[in-house]
Amino acid sequence: MAVLGFGLANAKIFTQEEVIRALRTQGEIPEEDIAKYVCIACHETRYNSSAIHKDDAFGLFQLSDDFWCGKGFKGGECEADCYDFTDDHLEDDVQCLTKVTPHNWPTYVEKCAQDPFLFRFGEECTFDEEEFTKDNRRMWCPTCATRLD
Repeated sequence: MAVLGFGLANAKIFTQEEVIRALRTQGEIPEEDIAKYVCIACHETRYNSSAIHKDDAFGLFQLSDDFWCGKGFKGGECEADCYDFTDDHLEDDVQCLTKVTPHNWPTYVEKCAQDPFLFRFGEECTFDEEEFTKDNRRMWCPTCATRLD
């Protein structure tokens, strides 16, 4: 099982709805990719912006220092410091995602691509508790677990 490190400064656990809004407003993410990125963030970090995996993947979307950012300096394809992805400001994360394609992301391939309800990750899941039971919410709103590698 993977060990996720979590920073303390400016960390936040986002809701699915907050991640959707950030993807729609803070970058030029194609609408058809929104659910894919939300699913990735869900399974990678449970929407925790401070997650660091094995000291080489950073933030909500687990952007790697192998290619996307520099560890402790601005670098990589996104010209960003990886540690900047671990705060509660998602604009730099989303801007980096505009250079990434979700289709080859291991988490997308293993956990999201085969999900027949993937589209639900791109929808806001708000329910009137009087109208919907806990079982209905579970059926209509996606749930996630942290990655298991």
